[in-house]
Amino acid sequence: MNFDTIPQTPDPPTRPRKIVSIGAGGIVRDAHYPAYRTAGFDIAGIYDLDTAKARALADDFGIATVYGTIEEATEQTKE
Repeated sequence: MNFDTIPQTPDPPTRPRKIVSIGAGGIVRDAHYPAYRTAGFDIAGIYDLDTAKARALADDFGIATVYGTIEEATEQTKE
């Protein structure tokens, strides 16, 4: 198999959706958010049961919105 023929950059979405994270754990900090940043995706907000943990992650990645409830966070993803 020749991997040189496999596209290495996906096409950007034609209708981007809001990214709202539920949880502020290590996988979000170490993998998801760096990947979103590399791809140029905006993160609309974050929710975690531990509000201080969510705020710290939001501050580190320049995310303005930390939701106080999961209902607030999931409401933002509706179109």
